[in-house]
Amino acid sequence: YTLTWLPPLTTADPYRAETGRTIPVEFTINDFQANFVIDQSVTLGLLDVHGDTVVGPIRIGNDPTQGITIQGRKYHYNLRTTGLADGLYTLRVSYNSTDPDQTFVYAIQLSSGKK
Repeated sequence: YTLTWLPPLTTADPYRAETGRTIPVEFTINDFQANFVIDQSVTLGLLDVHGDTVVGPIRIGNDPTQGITIQGRKYHYNLRTTGLADGLYTLRVSYNSTDPDQTFVYAIQLSSGKK
C-alpha cells in the first residue's frame, strides 16, 4: 500500500503555514494495483519537535472539522492550527493496511504572520 499526500501538502517540504489558519490535509491510500483503499483504522496526529502529540489522534468521522472523512478517492481533515506555537511539526498518518509500526509523515512549519 502507498500513501500519497495531496495539495497543498505536495507543494513544499516542509509545508509552510500561518498559525491560526486551517490546513486542508488530504491524502490517498492505494494498493499495489493503484486501487483506492478505504481503511477505517486511519489515524492522524500532529507532533511537536519533541515528538509529543499536540493534535490527535484524529480518527474517521463524518465532518472534516471533527474527524477524517473519506470523500471520493481521498481522505480529508481540516487541521486547525489555532493555539499552536511557531515551529516545526510532524503530521503523522497510520493505518492497519500497512505494517503496524509503519507511519507516514510530513513536515509542517508554522509561523505567525505571512512569511
